[in-house]
Amino acid sequence: AVSPWGRPSVTLAFVLTETNVTQHHWAKWVERSHGTTSLMRRAHTVLLRRGFFHRRPPLHVWVHVADAGYPELPLPIHPRGVTLSTVSRHTEGARHLFPDYSFAEWPAIGHDGRQSLSDFMRGLLLHSQQPAPWPLNPQAVFIGDLRMHPVRRVLLELAHSHPQKLHVRHVPPPGEVRGVASSDGLVASERVPFRELARWSLLIDAPGGGWSGRLKFLPLLMRPLLVIERDAWGWADGHVLRPYEHYRPVAAQTLGPWQTAQFQFDPHALLTEIAWCREHMAEAAQMA
Repeated sequence: AVSPWGRPSVTLAFVLTETNVTQHHWAKWVERSHGTTSLMRRAHTVLLRRGFFHRRPPLHVWVHVADAGYPELPLPIHPRGVTLSTVSRHTEGARHLFPDYSFAEWPAIGHDGRQSLSDFMRGLLLHSQQPAPWPLNPQAVFIGDLRMHPVRRVLLELAHSHPQKLHVRHVPPPGEVRGVASSDGLVASERVPFRELARWSLLIDAPGGGWSGRLKFLPLLMRPLLVIERDAWGWADGHVLRPYEHYRPVAAQTLGPWQTAQFQFDPHALLTEIAWCREHMAEAAQMA
């Protein structure tokens, strides 16, 4: 099944016993399988320490790692065991989610699994706390694959109209030639290391194929954060991060079933939030 912006992944199958964790189904994206398996092995260690498997049969665990949190997405038949999900349509349900794969590793932002999550997060904080050798770029910034969601193309058009307020850059997955326009007219730009986003004064997180993997890491860059609302939330961004305390939400709405959904977004709402951050620098800094 294919949604208008992003493709659902799959449900991973695990069998946990007193001696091992065995995976029986893999996601089509390698990092989702590797990261989820790593997290499942950590969960297995905790269960062993608590004596969970003593005189118990093997535990079957299904982890749903689909992009979007739509209940219409088909799950395999679960004859027994525990079903976990990494994404929810609503923030209210996010506290019950299983952490997504990027807690274990996500090479796209520099977290390649060779260092612990704590070390990676600490490195982002330390980098962001260093005095910048240059003045911060004054615009709000979004850098990513602009084909992942229609709102991202809207941001590009808005940046063309308001270059002094917004900087938007198309950075697709590896393989596209920098500076060459693709069939849809987008020009691939130079990749920017994740921590270098701290060179801008404001950060934007926009919807993509589903929940936001990087939203849990963006606050560590210690810049005011604007989040365009969506109906796919992960554990950290849906439960731990709170609007108006950790970020400023930008109103948006998804209407209709996921196969034919329409996304409603007023670009001027984003400009209003950018203006608020500039006019309330002390409050914005406290939020960051």
